[in-house]
Amino acid sequence: MITIDKKATYKAGDFVFKNYINMTEAESRQILEWRNDPSVRKNMYNTGIIPWENHQTFIESLKERTDRFYWQVSNGDVVCGSVNLVDVNHETGRAELGYFMAPDQLGGGKGFYFIFSLLEFAFDVLYFESLYGATNVENRSATLLDEYFGFKKTGEKTLVIDGKPTLFAEHILTKEDFEQDKSEKLDVERLLLFLRKNKKANKTV
Repeated sequence: MITIDKKATYKAGDFVFKNYINMTEAESRQILEWRNDPSVRKNMYNTGIIPWENHQTFIESLKERTDRFYWQVSNGDVVCGSVNLVDVNHETGRAELGYFMAPDQLGGGKGFYFIFSLLEFAFDVLYFESLYGATNVENRSATLLDEYFGFKKTGEKTLVIDGKPTLFAEHILTKEDFEQDKSEKLDVERLLLFLRKNKKANKTV
């Protein structure tokens, strides 16, 4: 049984997770600014710009909901992105994972540690059993990291976004698969070897 305290600030490794409903107005505006950045929203289901008023209403709605949770993610004094778990099934410990990094945090290998921390948070702190999601296939850095951390592809789906068909790869990761060789997954040399084997790897991972 999954139990999530909305008022709590959680920690996984060096990363801290603060629920959206506990953010200051300045923090909320910062998250929205990042989410609306073209480099971030281009990979989302909804690529439109979200107005501040809508963002406020959305955060207010999260106070009453038990099926979706959003957190600001920080590392030390640096706020580095956002993670969300939606369609949460408290009985089975299953949810859809979503996240984005601050535009200025992309590159330099930061995404590697960021995603690992999100998975650690979901599996080792909140005790979820499985996470699923879909990634825009053009977001090659994200699809590579999904594969590296053990996500298994379950299919594909095409969504019409901005009037154009966009292909997403669907995938799932279980707690068991994540925990397997977990410490070795943080080995940068192992990651680099994996990336070298994928000729389409790019520098934004």
